[in-house]
Amino acid sequence: MQSVSLNDYLSNKSNWPKRLFGWEKFGIDRDIAQIESEYNIDRYAPLLADASLLTIEACKTREFENMGMSPDAPHFISYGEELFKCPTRVARKLWIDLIQSSAQRFATGQICELGCGYGYNLAQLGDKSYGGDYSENAVRLGQRFGADICRFDYYQPETYEFIRPGSTILTVHSIEQIPSARAFIDAISKQRDKITEVIHLEPSWLDERTTLLGMARNRFNELIQHNRDLVELLRSHPDIEIVSFEPDVFGIHPLNPSIRTVWRFRK
Repeated sequence: MQSVSLNDYLSNKSNWPKRLFGWEKFGIDRDIAQIESEYNIDRYAPLLADASLLTIEACKTREFENMGMSPDAPHFISYGEELFKCPTRVARKLWIDLIQSSAQRFATGQICELGCGYGYNLAQLGDKSYGGDYSENAVRLGQRFGADICRFDYYQPETYEFIRPGSTILTVHSIEQIPSARAFIDAISKQRDKITEVIHLEPSWLDERTTLLGMARNRFNELIQHNRDLVELLRSHPDIEIVSFEPDVFGIHPLNPSIRTVWRFRK
């Protein structure tokens, strides 16, 4: 793993400096149609159709390859404000290590991952883990590999009813897909008696970012219309106690790093 500078990362070889400065028009309408196209159709449908993918690990490797990231290709990552370059396979390993260590450190119940895709994270977390996802193709693919997955929609409160008593809720870069987390918090509050704690590994807008990289991260969040208010809503909610908050703990995409937030409902 090689330490690199911000100039190495945001050089003229990247499209992002032009987009961040407004020199290249870029924007996404992050609505249901966008999610359906980007994930259900473009990402998961080709994997589901590929009969040669016999294991969930082969499926994840192909998913990255389809996005132009072969295992040995160089890849930028971040820890806080420090930037590094390493092979994609190393970046993926560090990413899974973060997910596993977060569950081991904070989870006291069986893991329920909301927005779990086809269940790759669940496969790394043990037999008792289960989850739900919006994408029909992801659910079908996960069930092919034996994952305990059902359909779930952040915007539909009734779909949260699949959460089982004694569950630790986990989200990993899935709430980022809903520009406001208010629907999530309102819906999950109705399941509070089933939930021991909630662990988020999610990007979000942070007002306290003041460095050049921090402001670039907020601008990226704005351009790509990722979640803007998860942290703000958790901090201000009278029935929520934040147990741990670690900003920008790891970025498998340095402009879109995970904030690790752990919280529970007040008794």
